[in-house]
Amino acid sequence: MKHDRQQIINRIREIQPRVSDLAGHLQVAADYLNDDPQSSLTKSRIVLEKMLQGLYRRTMGKESARLLIGEMLADKTFAGKIERRMLARINAVRDMSSLGPHGESVDVADAFRVMEDLLDLLEWYIVTHDHVVLSHDGLEARQSVDMLTKLKARYPSHLRPDLIAVRFVQSERRCYLETTRLDSAGEELRDEITSRRDLAFVMSSSGHESRLFSPDSTVTQNAQRFVSDLDEFSIINCTDLFTEEAEEKIFRAEADRRGEKICEECGRFYSTRELYEHHSEYFNGPENYGSGSSKYCLECWLGVGPNDFPDAEESDQTNGRPEKRGLWTVVKKSDAEQS
Repeated sequence: MKHDRQQIINRIREIQPRVSDLAGHLQVAADYLNDDPQSSLTKSRIVLEKMLQGLYRRTMGKESARLLIGEMLADKTFAGKIERRMLARINAVRDMSSLGPHGESVDVADAFRVMEDLLDLLEWYIVTHDHVVLSHDGLEARQSVDMLTKLKARYPSHLRPDLIAVRFVQSERRCYLETTRLDSAGEELRDEITSRRDLAFVMSSSGHESRLFSPDSTVTQNAQRFVSDLDEFSIINCTDLFTEEAEEKIFRAEADRRGEKICEECGRFYSTRELYEHHSEYFNGPENYGSGSSKYCLECWLGVGPNDFPDAEESDQTNGRPEKRGLWTVVKKSDAEQS
């Protein structure tokens, strides 16, 4: 059976920043997978023990640095706080990884099986519990969920190629979109730039002044809402996830959907049908708007468009498009159908 070590490495890289105290042991366990499965199992056991100590300290409010795995799991109150399916994996990792330090016969498949279960446990821990106990002291408690895989599946040709991570990050009071992009500085240097965007400006159409992403929801629910409820037009107006080519294509598709045109000078949507019904004099009169109505909005044609006054402040428009940090309301398909 062929084992995918690269997949293991990718998963470790994804969670390393959030379990910094365990990063070294995880990396060594991965390095030993093929060449020394016994040592890999030993390191995996260390990671499991430290994770459980952090979980014990977090949920029980007691010091746990000297407690062994068996002692913690023997505490029925503590064990009762862990989902049964995860408790089963903990016991599986514990039993199999114990073979390593005791010199029992093990093979590569054993090491890979334990590593995969261990990574499942760590990802579960990060999502469902405060991962700060596994990181540096003094940081604000935050949870996060990866969204890049699902976004790639939904928008295979739209996402920027330099994106290497997209996560929904949530604290007690705030919801963020976290992106990490690759910025190559020369042939040997590969910088990774991470930024977080507060999503409080994204509103829901279902209620008055209701945020689409609420800290009262779980981070998993909010991440699913981001992937499923934000349409393409909302994404290009709220984020920088898509390429410029994809943004332009989506913007023009939205204009077609509305039965409108895009002004070639200011980039705004405009419609000539209603204007012609009420002000046909602009089309055939001295303004001769009829000869330019297919390319320009009336304001730009008359020389009073936004580009004709470059010093004028525009509170809600940027190049004719909604500002990406301006208030944005997401209309769900179900809401649109009802209206």
